Amino acid sequence: MNKKIVVFLFFICTAYFSFAQTIKSPDEFLGYPLGSKYTPHHKIVSYFKYAVAAIPQMMKLDQYGETNEGRPLLLAYIASAENLAKLEDIRKNN
Repeated sequence: MNKKIVVFLFFICTAYFSFAQTIKSPDEFLGYPLGSKYTPHHKIVSYFKYAVAAIPQMMKLDQYGETNEGRPLLLAYIASAENLAKLEDIRKNN
């Protein structure tokens, strides 16, 4: 019985980590370690748009306004597919 559980958990972890590796880290996307130098707003927006395109079932991006300079103000939701589907219910419960 324990061996079956261990094998099952191994496959779950393998699937999770292989899925998680499908998206580049911010360091890989930007080409430098995050925080090592200034990152312009448009590059941050580009990364979030890239991430949403890579994992749309786990991420949602909404624009809630603009800065005084006309740049988008974004809100990123990152959740499981089940929670992302019931986002409005979760918001109401909070």
